[in-house]
Parts: sequence; structure tokens; C-alpha cells
Amino acid sequence: MRMKAATRKTNIRIGGKPIFEWSLLSLLKSPLIGEVALVLHADDYRARLTWAARQKFRKPVTLVQGGVQRQDSVAKGLSVLNPAWDILLIHDAARPFLKQSLIRDCVHTAKSRGGAIAAVPVKDSIKLVDGPHLKSLPRERLLAAQTPQAYPAGSLLRAHASAQKQKRYFTDEASLLEARGHASLPVMAYYENFKITTPEDLHNARIVIKTFNFNG
Repeated sequence: MRMKAATRKTNIRIGGKPIFEWSLLSLLKSPLIGEVALVLHADDYRARLTWAARQKFRKPVTLVQGGVQRQDSVAKGLSVLNPAWDILLIHDAARPFLKQSLIRDCVHTAKSRGGAIAAVPVKDSIKLVDGPHLKSLPRERLLAAQTPQAYPAGSLLRAHASAQKQKRYFTDEASLLEARGHASLPVMAYYENFKITTPEDLHNARIVIKTFNFNG
């Protein structure tokens, strides 16, 4: 069951801060991140402009109104960043538990291997619907995709431009790049890096935030 709340989920407070602010602070703290585009729902944009004006960010933060779909929002965020960056990193605001080590590993893997995606081994047995039957998939070869996802700037921007031109939509950057023959390397993450989607997720996040080490 997905969350139904009067407040947009990334604005819900855990540990004294809105969910989105935790990962934003982690990104700003990393020495590998030089600039952040914070993509917001259109209904939140004006209020967050006022909020941002009161903050003392240690690095440039540009607020952007999101698009209709996730891919549109990412493209809008990318469009406001300095074109000189060599690596671009995408992270979901609904994943607040972003460690410095995960940022570092994703950036370094993207630099050395051409693409990185945070991931964890799946816990459940996964079945593929094959007509009227179910087909078992080898769990030991399956990973659950997370963010951050990081890529060389040129490759990522060209992939977004191509998808926009062809009016093709993908669920994440890894699948967008994969469609162009660009492979991603998994970066082993951790289960606390979950996306807050359901009331149970929110409950768990409020427990995790009490002891989570963002500097790990």
C-alpha cells in the first residue's frame, strides 16, 4: 500500500528534518560533489524558494520544477548544472539514508568503469510470469536497483537527449543508458538505502534515523 498523506512524502519530517533534506545534506558534505540541482514538485517550488533563501549552503544549489515523469524531472535538473562536470550523479530524494562512502564508490566507479548503480542483493525468491505459469529466476544473480546512479556527463546527457527526441521513457538512468549499449557496474550498497514509499517504510525510516551513520 502506497502512502496517502496530506504532505508530499519527501516533505514529511523524520529526525527533525524533511526526508529530502537528509540526502541533500549528504551530497553537499561530499568533497566529490560540486553542485546540486534539487528537483521539486511544482506545488512545492515557491515555498522551497523561500526556504532555500534562508539556508547557508556550502555549495551551489539550484531549485528546479520537476516534469511530468521522473525522466523529465531528471533532464530538467541536468539542464541547470555546469556543463564542465565530468561525472553526474542522480539520487532519489525519497532515499534519505545516503552515506558518504556510497557517494564516493559510485563516483569513483563511474570515473573508472563508465557507469555505476547502487544495488543490493534481492531477499525474496523472484518469479517471472511466463504465460499461465511462473518461472523461477536465480536469486543469486539478481540485484535490486537503488540510487545513486552515476555516469560520465557526456554519455548521460546524450542518452537523455536521444530519449527525449524519440519520446522513449525509462524507469531509471541505468535502463536509459543500457538502451544505448552503455553498461553499468553495480556498487554494493546497503538495505537502509530504501526508498520511502509506504507507511511501513516511513515507520522504519523513523527508527533507522535514530542510529544511522551518514559518515560511514
